[in-house]
Amino acid sequence: MKRFAAHYLFVPGSGFLKQYAIEIEGGYICHIFPFSEEIESVEWFPGVILLTPQEESDINTLFNFTNIEKQSIYIPKVTINMKWRAYLLYPFNFVTMQPVAETLHRQLQ
Repeated sequence: MKRFAAHYLFVPGSGFLKQYAIEIEGGYICHIFPFSEEIESVEWFPGVILLTPQEESDINTLFNFTNIEKQSIYIPKVTINMKWRAYLLYPFNFVTMQPVAETLHRQLQ
């Protein structure tokens, strides 16, 4: 089991979660929780952690939305049967809340 946190978590179709962390077991997300204080064994990364139930694809297409301010934040209820993966996106443009041309992504496991 590993725990990761970043500036934001991004849930496609929902929006950004600020100051949240994830727990991963067997390559899949098993827990999402608020990161309001320092917790033991949480690895911090700059950038954004993308949460997605699908295999890695064109990450940029997941960021096609019109108004970030009006996104309703939905925190997925993680169950043992779900196969959500997490990808670290860095660098990331926090002004436009979009990946940049140089954004690299790697799966967290």
